[in-house]
Amino acid sequence: MNWVLGRGIDGLHNRRWFPVATDRYEQACRTFRRFGEWTLLFTWLPVVGDALTLAAGAARVNLGVFVALVATGKAARYAVIVAGGLWATA
Repeated sequence: MNWVLGRGIDGLHNRRWFPVATDRYEQACRTFRRFGEWTLLFTWLPVVGDALTLAAGAARVNLGVFVALVATGKAARYAVIVAGGLWATA
């Protein structure tokens, strides 16, 4: 859902009611472009993850690439959680 919201955000960030200042929005876009699509592997992180998915939509990241990277990152997170649970109960 955030990816879709990010796709439409370009036309809204200059509005007065927009919750993020224009300079902060542009800085976030530059930062995402600097580090690239691979940052989507970290979307499982609290707070930062949602911002990354929104930035990916605004940066026009291909939906297939987006889904693959987000799914990989979240699958890795849950694999570590399951492995930790199995290790703790062994």
